[in-house]
Amino acid sequence: MILAIILLAGVVFWYFKNKNQQLEPKNVNTLPQNQNKNENATIASFNPKICVWITPWNLSQSRQSLEENFVKIDQINPVAYEVISGKLQKRNADFSAILSFAKEKKIKVVPLISAGGREAELAISDNNKNQLISEIIELSKDYDGMEIDFENLPENFKTPYSTFTKLLGERLKANGKSFSLTVFPKTKDDDNYPGTSSEDYPTLAASADSIKIMAYDYHKLSGKAGPTSPKEWVGQVLQYATAKIPKEKIILALPLYGYSFSDNTVISSATYQKMTSTASAADVNIMRNQGQPYFETGGKKYWFEDSLSITDKYELAKSYDIGGLAFWYLGGEDQKIWQIFN
Repeated sequence: MILAIILLAGVVFWYFKNKNQQLEPKNVNTLPQNQNKNENATIASFNPKICVWITPWNLSQSRQSLEENFVKIDQINPVAYEVISGKLQKRNADFSAILSFAKEKKIKVVPLISAGGREAELAISDNNKNQLISEIIELSKDYDGMEIDFENLPENFKTPYSTFTKLLGERLKANGKSFSLTVFPKTKDDDNYPGTSSEDYPTLAASADSIKIMAYDYHKLSGKAGPTSPKEWVGQVLQYATAKIPKEKIILALPLYGYSFSDNTVISSATYQKMTSTASAADVNIMRNQGQPYFETGGKKYWFEDSLSITDKYELAKSYDIGGLAFWYLGGEDQKIWQIFN
């Protein structure tokens, strides 16, 4: 009888220990070769550059977080400009208070210029690229550098995009300005993640001072509910990137938000503060799956990021000794995140 009880207890323990261990992608070793976890801790000199994007729709919370945590932040990237019909346009948002504060505190200001799909194609076309580059150079006089975020270009635009970034990078550097590029995450050369086919990592890295790899939205595109930035996948992204880009140029971009899912379809995105408020109002517990926080209520699943999940990915970045981390986006995040950076 006693033996049966012991065996039953062992089965129950195994079940509860393993029931939440089926998170995709599969667990693989994504630490640098010849480096184990104990050796990771010996990288005492790891001092990553910390960058944050500031969006037009979250200015109040962004300013509050910036004022509270500015000593930990090296660079802000206001999402302040876009390209429409091949022309540089300023977004309808007032960043002036944030820019003034950043300059007062000697935080680098490198605004982001965005374009997607057809607009990105027009931006780098032969008819528009030279004029656009001249407009960007003129704009850069007011800042420490410029950042380009041209997304979802088709594969046949790989060479035109590489040429555009080379020309722009040369002129920015000649004027003493930094040049940053955002890219989609890859885990292999023929990755099917949308937008990757036009982005040649080594060529782009040769033109830019930093490459920000947007390591998020994994499960938004997978057709399954799950974390926005699963650790094992991020490890695979870093493993690939460090083989293609000088590690000091790599900025790992991580999410400070999450998604709600219904029937494995994304319903909406929300910040950490909104996520935890939803869980509190529903009186449900926040659980963890391989380090990622989530909860379920009202027939929906909610996955998001907190200080613990970000710490896990910080340790990955440390193990690869990359140049820095970036966060999309400032404001509404778990404030304990800032305790990671000393």
